[in-house]
Amino acid sequence: MARVKDVYLVRHGESTYNQWRKQSYTTCFCTCMMGHCCDPLIRDAPLSTRGEKQVKELAAAVQAADWAKRITTVVVSPLTRALATALGGFGHLENVRFVVHPLAAEHLDTMCDVGSDVPSLKEKFGDDQRIDWSIVEARGAGGDGEWWYKPGDALSNPPADEIIPRKEPTDAVMERIKTFKADLSIMPEPCLVVVGHSSFFKRMVRQTRRSRVP
Repeated sequence: MARVKDVYLVRHGESTYNQWRKQSYTTCFCTCMMGHCCDPLIRDAPLSTRGEKQVKELAAAVQAADWAKRITTVVVSPLTRALATALGGFGHLENVRFVVHPLAAEHLDTMCDVGSDVPSLKEKFGDDQRIDWSIVEARGAGGDGEWWYKPGDALSNPPADEIIPRKEPTDAVMERIKTFKADLSIMPEPCLVVVGHSSFFKRMVRQTRRSRVP
């Protein structure tokens, strides 16, 4: 009989891209830049001010939750907004470790879903010994440190002003999710937290309705 595992899915706090999109929809304003509509071209979008506040609220909720006492491992997407949410929301837990997993990244659709290379992430989040970078480092082991989806004909490390996101096919995302779920299933912990992204989680749990975000 398969062992039951509890997995808590936590979406990252509001990013600067989410903030831009909300404001654009509110004002019925949409820009087209370099052939990409509705994309402000914010690479690896960080948390907005509101997102940082949400992470503090998450930390307080986790502190008060009985289930959080079972958490020793947080699996997190390598995108900056997810890492900041994971470390800020769960970093206070005793003996917790953070496993950075590239398969948990968002469905690459706009520039905000194009990641930062591993050295840049380490510089950004410091030399925290609780962070396990081994899986994402292996993914970017080609020498450029890039771990996110790229089509076969994409150039490595193009100039910053020439990076145009090539959307990730749905089939590729679903294959990623299948492998990611298999990876979670073989982890020894009976209770895990995954900090990630809305579109990825919806496909992971086959959710069809819109998520409610405060």
